[in-house]
Amino acid sequence: MTYARIRRFTLELINRQSIAGEAVSPAYNQQSDIISRIPNLVNTGLSQIALSLDPFGHVSPDTLPDDPGDNYDLSAPENWTRAACYYAAAYLVADENEFLYAALMNEFETLLTRISARRIRAEYTETRADYGFGGSEWLL
Repeated sequence: MTYARIRRFTLELINRQSIAGEAVSPAYNQQSDIISRIPNLVNTGLSQIALSLDPFGHVSPDTLPDDPGDNYDLSAPENWTRAACYYAAAYLVADENEFLYAALMNEFETLLTRISARRIRAEYTETRADYGFGGSEWLL
C-alpha cells in the first residue's frame, strides 16, 4: 500500500481530509503536524501487531521512513497496514476526542484479534481414562 493511500485512509478515519468536499490546507487546524506524526504512529501500530503474533520479536514488519514520499510502497500485509491506520488515527485524536479515540482503538483491537486468531490453532489430544473405566477406554 502506498504512503499516499495510508495517509489518506488515516486522515479519513479522523475526518480531516476534506471539508464539504474541498481539500483541507495543511496549514489549517495544525494538519501539517498531524500529517508528520502519521508515519511514526503507523510504524508503532505495525510493531504492536508483530508483537501480538510473536512476543519474542522475531517477526519484523516493513516500516515507513520518517518522511516517506507519496509513492513509497509499504510491503507489510494490507490487513496489518489498515489496522495500523486505525491505531494511528486513534492517537491523533486522543487529546481532542476521547470517544473517537476509544472507537478507533476498539476497531484496532478487533482487527488485531482477527489477525492474531489466524495464527492460533486448537489441538486436541486423547486422554486415557485411568479412573475406574477399565483402563482401556479413551476419552476425548
